[in-house]
Amino acid sequence: MTAPLEYTYKRYTFRGELEAEGVGLHTGSKSRILIKPSSDGLQFKVRGKRFRVSPKLVSETKLGVSLSYDGVKVLSVEHLLSAFAILGITDCLVEFSEGYEVPSLDGSSSAWVELLRKLGRRYLGTKVLRYLSSEAQVGPVPIGLSWVRGDLWRSYRLVAFRESWLPGSLIVYDIYWKGIYQRATLFLPADRGVSYKDNYLFSQATTFGHLSDLPEIFRSSLAKGAKLDNALLVTNYGFSRPLKFKNELALHKITDLIGDLYLLGFLPYGVIYALNAGHELHVRLATELSGVIEVIGE
Repeated sequence: MTAPLEYTYKRYTFRGELEAEGVGLHTGSKSRILIKPSSDGLQFKVRGKRFRVSPKLVSETKLGVSLSYDGVKVLSVEHLLSAFAILGITDCLVEFSEGYEVPSLDGSSSAWVELLRKLGRRYLGTKVLRYLSSEAQVGPVPIGLSWVRGDLWRSYRLVAFRESWLPGSLIVYDIYWKGIYQRATLFLPADRGVSYKDNYLFSQATTFGHLSDLPEIFRSSLAKGAKLDNALLVTNYGFSRPLKFKNELALHKITDLIGDLYLLGFLPYGVIYALNAGHELHVRLATELSGVIEVIGE
């Protein structure tokens, strides 16, 4: 019998504290948070309740990821968690003094990365990730054929992980959406640092939505804080501004995927492939991985 694969994962927290405020993308209400060093994993504190992030606490995945714990909620955690992942931060406390939705800032993860990287990192030691299985997959899930042309596989959603010898995480994301096709590929090395700018240029990709979906979004009481300076509006005729990257939509999906998987408290080493996946499938993959990757040393 082959022994389970094991990887050493370095733990870091911040050297200083950061207070930030802004409007939530979905509530449209002001939030104020304090991000502090910690050695107890990634935690949120809201209305006196403190809890550690976990895919098992996810209560909503429509246009964002919300966590619920003991009667309190935290909304739109994915961009902040993505920033922690990009910077290699495994331990810190996010404390709300006002509101309960992570501020949207400019609608990307990059704004958080730029603020947080100035704090520096403090080394906390290591933990070991023991892979009890070499792969996990969610889907394929049919999404209908109404707008799909060409290959049948474009009408499905899936996300999959496979362990590999790569010293980091290789992510490939394909989207076929509203007649648009984009692909993005990203490699995040295991030993990434706050000064390695190539690590986070992709995180400038902004959250986006299609004009035709806005009536349904507003009926769901979402995107109350969305504006053209924190979201990219897509129409049948183009975009509300020039794209920052030719594949900006797919790059933003990678940003979301990284943040959603970081609910595990780490980004798994290996190859991750996603097709039209979205938050729901991202979180389902994180849940699957939580059952096949054992964390030792926390």
